[in-house]
Amino acid sequence: YVIISLALAQQLTGRDNQASALEIKTKEGTNIRKAMRELQALLGPGFEVQDRIHQQQDVFRIFKLEKFISYLFLTFILLIACFNIIGSLIMLMVEKQQDAGLLGSMGANRKTIERIFITNGVLISLIGAISGLILGVIAVLLQQKYGFISLGSAGNFIVDAYPVSLKIQDMILVLTTVLVVSFLSVRPIGPIARRFIRNSDRD
Repeated sequence: YVIISLALAQQLTGRDNQASALEIKTKEGTNIRKAMRELQALLGPGFEVQDRIHQQQDVFRIFKLEKFISYLFLTFILLIACFNIIGSLIMLMVEKQQDAGLLGSMGANRKTIERIFITNGVLISLIGAISGLILGVIAVLLQQKYGFISLGSAGNFIVDAYPVSLKIQDMILVLTTVLVVSFLSVRPIGPIARRFIRNSDRD
């Protein structure tokens, strides 16, 4: 960006008494789309009214693509992490096999014992999802305030820190993805628990 006077800019470009664009800053809380429609109707078809997103469509398209790819990568990482949940639950079943047999001898049926292990897996997924979301929100807020992640030299970018924003729809999408993937990973626990319960009955 080069900030110079309008007269000097017109002199350098050879456009006396002309301007290629006029930037308007709206008040906070203004409906941008409504303001654009009103300006377009006021100026007529000879003028083009664009907001910041329309002016830099390629840049925002790259940001959206980067966001989508990051979402896919983190979803795959989440799928891999779900195997840890299954593994920990299997180890819990092995450890509690005698306790499951004791519960059975006290009158608990197989469905009840199976439900205990499944509920354990659901609680692990739910606590992990909520705590992860809280930590993520805290990290975004800290980045907005302090800018821990830098973009490099201050002279090469408009802003020094990596820009982030907190959006409700993104939080809902992330929480839904984590819960769905986690709960799907818990589903195989039922047949596995059934097998361990049968083994404990034999013992």
